[in-house]
Order: sequence, then structure tokens, then C-alpha cells
Amino acid sequence: MAEKLKASSKSVKTKKVSGPKDKPAELQEKMSKKTKQDQTKKERKAAYRRLKEQVVEFEHTNYRYVVLIREGNSVWWKAFGHSAVILSALIGPRLKRKFKLHPDTDFGAEKNDKVVIVQSIGALRAELKTLRIYPTVEKETSIRFELDEPVTHEVYQDAAGLEERQRELANKVFIPKHLVPVLDDEIRKLQRHVRILTASMKSPERDAYGTDMRKVVVEMKRLTVRLAQNRISFDDFLEREMGLLLDLDEFANVVMDDEPCDVVRMAKFGEQYMRVEAEIENELRRKVAKEAEEKMRGKAEDSARRLKKKEIK
Repeated sequence: MAEKLKASSKSVKTKKVSGPKDKPAELQEKMSKKTKQDQTKKERKAAYRRLKEQVVEFEHTNYRYVVLIREGNSVWWKAFGHSAVILSALIGPRLKRKFKLHPDTDFGAEKNDKVVIVQSIGALRAELKTLRIYPTVEKETSIRFELDEPVTHEVYQDAAGLEERQRELANKVFIPKHLVPVLDDEIRKLQRHVRILTASMKSPERDAYGTDMRKVVVEMKRLTVRLAQNRISFDDFLEREMGLLLDLDEFANVVMDDEPCDVVRMAKFGEQYMRVEAEIENELRRKVAKEAEEKMRGKAEDSARRLKKKEIK
């Protein structure tokens, strides 16, 4: 028994002594792993930088291929320059799929540089196969598809301006010049504040008041669109906007009375509410002043005509 106790005590002592020695070793091992990971990350970024520089240079005269690259084992593949435009404007419509042009936020990107980002290269490969577009070069971080027929310079220039033309058309059709741009902007801000305020409500209160508050500001915004499209008279517009604003005020008072609301959000909502109210009142004053001015001008023109008739007689 004594020998066993001695043996156990020796083992305990050994563990106590060995413990402190292991901690620095573990820390050193962790630090070395982190250093290796950081080094690998830097190397991966440097490799991606070099690859992108080569691809961007190639894209200046590329009318035959779609090139996509990625950083390391990332699931996100990117097409730059001509490849991005060809995917977005020419291949997308053929596949009935939208490849959106995003601003390029990578290193060395200029202000107007665009990029198409694709998540699943396997799905894209299968879709392009239906158009008889196949990969000719395929590596771990890059892939190059050869088009079924080369793109001419004229076709590319037309495709490059397609997005801008579509945006101009949308602005003409859906966003005509507004009669009350300031009020329209203030109502849009009010809609956002109502959305933020109601999002912080609990379920019963949100269902009871929040939904109705959102409906009111949606209707206010809808009326500004109808006014811009000349589908409602200006007098009717101002009258209905003021009525909706008063409805919103009643809902806000109920919310403050019935539950402990977010003070900061309620204060911001209140400030924006007052801006909208002030702008509606400004438009009403401008309307009255304009009517009075037109009335005075009419009287002046009538008196001038009467005076002219007397002179003729």
C-alpha cells in the first residue's frame, strides 16, 4: 500500500510539473497555426491580385470568351470587363436569366468598373452548354468559356450602353418629374420611419396599430405617384394627404398611450411627421397664393380691356 501511495504521489508531482511546461507549448503551437493561416491568406490574396490584373488586361480586347475567376476556394466567381458585359447584356437574355452588373469594389478598381458575380459555376456551366458554349480552359481559380460565335466591336458597344438606356427608359416611364418633389421625398422618409418604428413593436401591438400605420404611409406614397402620373388633381391630392396624416397622428397617440414605445424611434418619427405636415401646409399656401395671383391678374386684364374699349369709342 505504501509503495502504491508513493507511486501515485510521484505521478501527481510529475503532472503538476509537466502542466506549466505544456501551456507555453500549446500557445506556441496555436500561434504558429495562426501565423500559417495568415500567411496562407496573404498568399491567396496576392495570387488573386495577380490573376485579376492579368484578366483585366486581357478583357480590353476580349470579344470571344467569357472569363471568370475566384479567390482561393471561394464559391463566388467574378467576370470583369467585356466578359461581364457579354454575360449581362448578351448571354443573360438568351438564357432568360439576369446577370446583374455590380460596381467593382476590388483593389485597383476604377469608379465605373463593373463586375458580374456568380455563385454556382456548375449551374452556369450547365446553362451555357445549352447554348453550345463550353469551357476551353478550366483551373482551380479560373475558367474560360468560348462563345459559340465571336462578338463584334459594334455589338459589344451596343451591349455596353444597354443598361444606361434601360435606366433612362425606366425613369421616363415610371419616375416622371414630380410636381411636389420636396413633399414626395419627405413622405418617402416618413414611410421609412414608420417601418422602423413598427418593427420594434411587440406582436399584439404591431398587429393592432403597426399594420394600419404602414398602410397609411403606403397610401400617402401611392398618392404622390398618382399625382406625378397626372391621375389625381392637385387639390384632391393635398386634401387626402392631410387626412391620411391626421389618421397617422391618431395611431401614433394610441401607441404612446397603450405601450412603452421606443422613445428614440418615436421622436424621430415625430420629427419627420412634422416635416411632412409643414410641407403640406407650404403647398397649400403656395396654392392659395397662386390662385390669388391669377385672380388679381384676371381682374387687371379685364380692367385693361374695358379701358381699351372706352378709348376706342
